[in-house]
Amino acid sequence: MTEPSPYQPDDGDLETLVDEFSKRNFWFKVEAPEQAFPSIEFALPRGAGEKRTSLFARGITHGVRNRIWDWSFSEEFDALQNPSDGIIEVALVVPQFGPRSYSKIWTIPGVETGPAFGKLADGSQSGVSYDGSSNHLLMKGMEVDWLLRISHGEFEFDLGPQSPTFYTSRKASGNSGISLRYKGPPFATEVGDSIITGVMSDLLTELDLKYSVGVVAAPAQEFLASSIGWRKGPAVPAFPRNEYSSDAKALYWYGNRAAEFPLLQYLAYYQVLELFFESFSRGDAVRRMRGLLKDPAFDPNRAANLLALIDSTADIHRARLRDRDHLQTTLEMIVELSALKREVEASVHYFSKQKQLLPSLQKINLSQEDLHAQVSARISAIRNSIVHTKASLTNVNVQILLPSSAAARSLGPDIELVKWLAQRALIFGSKRRPGKEVSQ
Repeated sequence: MTEPSPYQPDDGDLETLVDEFSKRNFWFKVEAPEQAFPSIEFALPRGAGEKRTSLFARGITHGVRNRIWDWSFSEEFDALQNPSDGIIEVALVVPQFGPRSYSKIWTIPGVETGPAFGKLADGSQSGVSYDGSSNHLLMKGMEVDWLLRISHGEFEFDLGPQSPTFYTSRKASGNSGISLRYKGPPFATEVGDSIITGVMSDLLTELDLKYSVGVVAAPAQEFLASSIGWRKGPAVPAFPRNEYSSDAKALYWYGNRAAEFPLLQYLAYYQVLELFFESFSRGDAVRRMRGLLKDPAFDPNRAANLLALIDSTADIHRARLRDRDHLQTTLEMIVELSALKREVEASVHYFSKQKQLLPSLQKINLSQEDLHAQVSARISAIRNSIVHTKASLTNVNVQILLPSSAAARSLGPDIELVKWLAQRALIFGSKRRPGKEVSQ
């Protein structure tokens, strides 16, 4: 007699899910092959819409035990909530800006451990698989079977490895494997995200202030700027033909690594452009001067010709006072109008919609010839909304962009555009590598 697999769901659990989803008119699709584990794909509520996910093998039983049909997805975070039971569980991530390491949260006072704790001290992988995502951490040697519980009256917080139902049903691209679970009074569905940004965020903030745990609530997957589309090159990789600015490369890669922090990512790509402001503006002025001096009609003894020569450099001096002027000059140098138009057209519905993310943003009109000016104005407006504080914007019509805002999480096409421009600046500002020498 063959022993049942420990990974199979309990008898009747798949049918239970089908019944419960049918009662609620949830969309679902079952796959139950004879020689493999069963799975069920289904949709749970998410705001005014829904989000599809699935449960596989033993995850089906976890879903039944936790009444997954009573749960819904957060709109803003990688989180599940059960409002009627007053429960929220949100994934936590470790910002990956430094060396690949993380704070061992299970070492702080108050953590309780179980029998499986300490079994991974040899550096073997934890029980939660790692999918290779460059933007998330799930490190070897991360402990399991531990819990930090903080109780206060009718509120309870559990910080520890993600629950089986949470991990198997959210279908995120991977993270630290840690979550924060909240239990309190029942709440309205639309209040869930404010609990995450409120008391749950306050708890994580105080833990970081006291113990430097460095974990934050993970944003909803579709808001991540890391979803920027894959650009397939026309040829196979080859030995690098160019030498690129070290400072520009550092900023560019910082932006790539900040995919879960869209405001930081935007600023990093902007700073790549900013790095070339002075040199590109000077180059533009030099070209103008050369054009005048090459003109056979140029007479250095005529005041009008000398004034024209002075005017050719006036823009660069005026632009010292305005980054936007520098930016427009840079864009005009690094990218042709036709190429810029193609890039904007790729997300034309986003850039040309009537209602923009911020009041300071104007929709882009591709029928106009001043596209460089429109794009530079847009980039400058977003940059100003990120870096300025309310105190520095007295009597200025600029909306502050906060990391927790819906606008910040919806910047995907704008981030893709400024990243593409940063790439053009890297290439334009590079030097041809002599022969096949490798810079040390």
